[in-house]
Amino acid sequence: MRARFCAVLAVAGTVATACAAPAPEGAPVPVAGKSGLPAVPGRAGSPTMAGQADSPTVAGQAGEPGAPGRGGEPEMSGWAGDPRMSGRGGRPGMGGASGRPPAPMITAPVVPLRPEPPCTVVTGACASLSLRLAWLVRGGAVVRGPVEMEPGDAGQPTPVGGFRVVWKDKVHRSSEYGDDMPDAVFFAPGGIAFHAGPLNHPSHGCIHLAPKDATAFFDALPVGAQVEVRA
Repeated sequence: MRARFCAVLAVAGTVATACAAPAPEGAPVPVAGKSGLPAVPGRAGSPTMAGQADSPTVAGQAGEPGAPGRGGEPEMSGWAGDPRMSGRGGRPGMGGASGRPPAPMITAPVVPLRPEPPCTVVTGACASLSLRLAWLVRGGAVVRGPVEMEPGDAGQPTPVGGFRVVWKDKVHRSSEYGDDMPDAVFFAPGGIAFHAGPLNHPSHGCIHLAPKDATAFFDALPVGAQVEVRA
């Protein structure tokens, strides 16, 4: 059975009744609030709707040019694809994730090895001409050194071998060369001694030491102490 739809209309002060023709059997009955009705607000497909997808005035949904905070918007922030983004992996503006340059490696400083004395002296002094270093040893253990030293040159070489301290002079002046030889410890023939002298100029065969080292050698080496000089 087909029903007729009628409505009472008030137009310009006139009351009239309008009836719609019955819909064909099986056809969908138009219901307010469904898609396809141009004036219905708040539902999908309406040009005046708000809050639904496909609407030019909708905010907060994907695909709208003015929608903030979702994927696909040019002014988005905080999502992948935004060059201003931070905190995501692999993006140009990222921070704190993969894709950034590796942190510089921290390496421990290289500590130079302290050469051991090449001598067999158990208690006394040891000097190496090739290393330009000297040591004080006591009971087989190094008590001072290595310290820098400057030997004689090829014209006046420092003798190599085993010796013993012959005598000492705290304030000495060379009678042959007229040079001061503070804290002189004589151990070889020809007036060869440990003494304070320049480390950047060859001696006349003696072994120059820095002033503080010359004082230490003077105090530690009594007459008769062993001295060994290696090439």
